[in-house]
Order: sequence, then structure tokens, then C-alpha cells
Amino acid sequence: MTIALKVCVVAAALTTGFHLANCAPMTRTGVAESSADAPSASGGNDTLARPPDQTFVFTCGDRDETFAFTVRTGPEKVSLWLPGRFGRPYLVLKQTRAASGSRYAGDDIVVWTKGDNALLDVNGEQWSNCALDRRRSIWEHAKLEGVDFRAVGNEPGWHLEIRRAASLAFVYDYGQQRVTTPAPEPEIDIGARRTVYRASTAANEFAVTLEGKPCADTMSDETYETTVTVVLDGQTYRECGRSLH
Repeated sequence: MTIALKVCVVAAALTTGFHLANCAPMTRTGVAESSADAPSASGGNDTLARPPDQTFVFTCGDRDETFAFTVRTGPEKVSLWLPGRFGRPYLVLKQTRAASGSRYAGDDIVVWTKGDNALLDVNGEQWSNCALDRRRSIWEHAKLEGVDFRAVGNEPGWHLEIRRAASLAFVYDYGQQRVTTPAPEPEIDIGARRTVYRASTAANEFAVTLEGKPCADTMSDETYETTVTVVLDGQTYRECGRSLH
């Protein structure tokens, strides 16, 4: 069910200077924060062997040293973001033949994936134990899709995605319900480190509040920079979020 609202949303990530203004209609919502929407492999199929425009974050290394790299799929190629230590932060690799999995290569770099695992080869130095990080993949996908601020909550699962000067999307009830709306002008209280957006229609009341104070995610044990409260028709959802840009 989609609820179309002329909305005012409470929005602020004051710790990073995040701000919404000059809003326009939204045409697309983001990726759901649930394992069903996260990258995964089933039946032995390769993680990257799926439609274009998917994003995957792999973590490599051991307890002494770890790093992560990001892969975004495209037709017969991938975009690759590497840590600064490699001196080449962004590359595009072409798909090459492989006996199993998916292999991409170029400029003395190879990414070879199978299931939820990947091998990374940079100038002959290999990391063969790279593992898919599902949660980070969802957040990175949202960032690359143009989301400026994202929040998540639990019981029932929900997420909020805001595109600056464009749109807001609220997906709740474990992805079964969705609200999409243009992002409205904010009411900013600098002293309280809080921004409020409000809206109402003949049938609905909707508000979102983002406050510049730390918040702990009860499911992931991760600390975020912003405390988020969403109120839809009297129902309150409260958890955590952060700026992506």
C-alpha cells in the first residue's frame, strides 16, 4: 500500500550539517533494510550474477588488519572502489571468462566472486578470504543511489531515506507498507540541534524528527550520529540514522 502525502518531515543531521530544502517529487524509493533485500546467494549462484545496479561491500583480511572494498555491478563490468592504500580509489573492470563464479579484471586488478565470498588481486598480491558484508552493502547502495540521509528501526522493521532537495521515503512494517513524498521545507532549531518537518492531509498526519544526538541501534550494537523519530497517524517509530554524503 502506498500512502501519498503532502508532507512535512522532521529532518536534521546537525552533526554533519545535513539540511533539506527546495523539495521536488520523488520517483524512486531505496533498498529495504532487511535480509530479504540484502545481497545473498542461494543454490550456489554467484552473488554478482544478478541484474545490474546492485552494490556489494566485501571485507578482507584477518584480525591483525582488515579493509573493505565496494563493487557495483553493470552489464559485463563492475565499478570498483578500493581503499586509499592501493592508490587507485576507483576503477571499472570488465568481466572475463571463469570456470565458476564471476571474474572481473583490468589494470592489474582482479575481483573474482563466488557465493558470498570474493578474491581480490592487486598487482599480484591476493586476498582470498573476502566476505560479503550484507548490512554495509545496503547502506552503500543507498549512498550510490543518491540518498543523503538514511535511518533504520526495528520491531517492526522500517527505514527512512531522504534525498536532499528531492524526496523522502518511509518503508515500514518489514517492507510491507510505504510512504513516498516530496521533501518539504524544514523548521530548524539550531539551539536544540533539531529540525522538524510536518504535514497533514484529510486522512493522514505524518512527521519525522532527526535530532543531533547519538543513538545506539539495539539490533546491530552500532552507534549513529542522529536520533530519529517518525510519527505516522499517531504511530511512533524511533531509532537511529546518519548522513551518507
